[in-house]
Amino acid sequence: MATHQQKMQMPPSSKDDEPAAATRPPPPKREERAEKAPEMEKKVVVTVVNGEEEDDDSGSTDNGRRRCVCSAAGQPAGHFRKQQGDRHLPPPAGEIVSPDLIRNVVGIVGNAISFGLFLSPVPTFWRIIKEKDVKGFKADPYLATLLNCMLWVFYGLPIVHPNSILVVTINGIGLVIEAVYLTIFFLFSNKKNKKKMGVVLATEALFMAAVALGVLLGAHTHQRRSLIVGILCVIFGTIMYSSPLTIMSQVVKTKSVEYMPLLLSVVSFLNGLCWTSYALIRFDIFITIPNGLGVLFALMQLILLSW
Repeated sequence: MATHQQKMQMPPSSKDDEPAAATRPPPPKREERAEKAPEMEKKVVVTVVNGEEEDDDSGSTDNGRRRCVCSAAGQPAGHFRKQQGDRHLPPPAGEIVSPDLIRNVVGIVGNAISFGLFLSPVPTFWRIIKEKDVKGFKADPYLATLLNCMLWVFYGLPIVHPNSILVVTINGIGLVIEAVYLTIFFLFSNKKNKKKMGVVLATEALFMAAVALGVLLGAHTHQRRSLIVGILCVIFGTIMYSSPLTIMSQVVKTKSVEYMPLLLSVVSFLNGLCWTSYALIRFDIFITIPNGLGVLFALMQLILLSW
């Protein structure tokens, strides 16, 4: 009877009285992910903006191992950098100064030296104006420089070779200056020289028109256009830099350096040296060849002047 009463007094069994092993708490993975999500998102954003490899959570680096860090879109950080443009982002880790920055600085210095080169004949033309006679001076270097400037301006246009603004600016200035020089030379030359200059100038104008039409209508990519115009720039740039050789022969014959100014030779040497360095930073063979030859020819003039 007592046993029956004890059984009757026992409370009904509930789920809370089940063994602890039978109940398993839900895994906190979802909560942990929710807590870490802002941190992970921030890390992705920092990686994309800086374009650099991130450190581990402990603060240590990869110990020499390189990791491919991706952006939120799934693209590598390098791909994002390439699309946005390096000029808007800092250089990669370990790269103190980017080559593009060095190249731009050298190009600006080259522009300044080239401007000085274009102005170096001013004393010569001032003398021509005062005496109203070109005497033994020749127009060959200025005619060659005029054509060379026209070709380089065309080469640096965005429709031919993008991102070459430094090439366009200095050669555009040189084009105007050379036109002024040739106008002065034409005014104070004899009829024979005037006729020769007129024929050469007309030929250069027709040649440039043919080149522009042929390249723009016949070549439909920047690569092909820059290749064609670049080859022409090499050819006529070589002619321009070699044009003082005629004056050098005159110096040897007359044993007088009157018609080969020292200042012009020095500035020509510095100009060629600077633009050769500019071309070698991001190798551009079309700028390297003519300016390298310009360094050689200017050095020959300096040796002749010292001798």
